[in-house]
Order: sequence, then C-alpha cells, then structure tokens
Amino acid sequence: ATVEVRHGAPDGELLGSVKAEPTGDWGKSNSLSFEIQPAKERGDLYIRFSNPGKGHLMNLESITLDR
Repeated sequence: ATVEVRHGAPDGELLGSVKAEPTGDWGKSNSLSFEIQPAKERGDLYIRFSNPGKGHLMNLESITLDR
C-alpha cells in the first residue's frame, strides 16, 4: 500500500509518498515518516491511500505534520 500527500485534489500535484508494508497483524502498528515538497501555492492537502487490486488498506491511528 502507498500513502500519498497531494495538493488541491485527490489526484492533484504529488508532494510526497511512502510505501506502507504490512505488519501481518491488525493489532500491530508501524510509524512511517517522509518529507513532502512545499506546494507552489496555498491550498488543501489530501492524504490518499492506495493498494491497487487489493482490499484492506490499513488502520490509521494518527497523522502529524511538522514544519
């Protein structure tokens, strides 16, 4: 599965992404971190999760954005 950060729309400019590997257990979690590129202008950010051809993407506990 992949976690993407996009600007302006769910299919907007890709600012960053990270691959999320399965833990093998719904009760076990990972922490993922990655850098995103600054957007060219002010606007909405969209967090998009994808896992083409497969179901059960992931459980999400929290998202933290740092400057």
